[in-house]
Amino acid sequence: MIFDSKCPFCGSSVTVKKTPVTFFKCSNNRCGALVSFGGSKRLINGFYEAENPERNFKRRSK
Repeated sequence: MIFDSKCPFCGSSVTVKKTPVTFFKCSNNRCGALVSFGGSKRLINGFYEAENPERNFKRRSK
């Protein structure tokens, strides 16, 4: 899924992948940033994530 915010490092588009944890991946192969946010929200298999990772990412994007 393409995300409407841009990569905070290079400004390229970002895709979102939701495994147990939400990951934001830069589409620019030269940058290749992969971002997730730890927090207090407990997920399956003992993973933890921020309450609203999309909001956290938008706060950091360009």
